Amino acid sequence: MNTCDNVSLYLYNEMTEAEKTEFQKHLQRCAQCSEAVKIFNAATNAKELKSAPLQVINAIFEKTTRKRHIFAFTKTMKLTFAAACLLIGVGYFTFNKPVPNAGFLFYDSSAESFEEIASISSELDEYESIFFA
Repeated sequence: MNTCDNVSLYLYNEMTEAEKTEFQKHLQRCAQCSEAVKIFNAATNAKELKSAPLQVINAIFEKTTRKRHIFAFTKTMKLTFAAACLLIGVGYFTFNKPVPNAGFLFYDSSAESFEEIASISSELDEYESIFFA
């Protein structure tokens, strides 16, 4: 077996003391294996880095997370809502005018209709005098 094939055994400390001594001599002669050991040690040491302080982590979290509120509208949404309300209001007041001669708004101008209105008016006067006297 080639000595270079034992790099993983050396890195994970699975060699006997005699094998370690032999492999360390090999590392002095083999640039490829010594480079592999350097890279592995650098990667292993990088995993042990300390974390940032909790205040820094919380500050970054506050700045990077999006908080959505129920009534959080963008400027475009607000303008669209205002335009829709305006359009509905204009439409309501434009098309909600009484139509002349429409069924319940049409009054007969005959003498009988005037007599009927006069009798209703006199009945209302009687009720007013009873209830509000």
